[in-house]
Amino acid sequence: MHVATAGAIGAASGLISSLLFYLSTNAAFWAFASHEGTTLAQAYVDGLPFLRYTLTGDLVTAPLACAAAAAIGLLTIDARVASPIADGISNGNGRRVD
Repeated sequence: MHVATAGAIGAASGLISSLLFYLSTNAAFWAFASHEGTTLAQAYVDGLPFLRYTLTGDLVTAPLACAAAAAIGLLTIDARVASPIADGISNGNGRRVD
């Protein structure tokens, strides 16, 4: 896998994981620990400062980690896995299914 591709995958995974963490933890806080009268929207607004730092950290570390792993050969795609995806899925008897 190319280092640039691995970095892009790392950036996307960092963004997705940060947003899922933000959404789930603020919803859990609202459901279980918020004070009376707090809305879910207010819980999300209150969590925005923390999202900024989480995004910053994840968007720096995840691409660097994935690119470094690709650069030293730890991150590869097995040809047996990639081949059916690239060539179309076989139906088991060698015929391609489109």
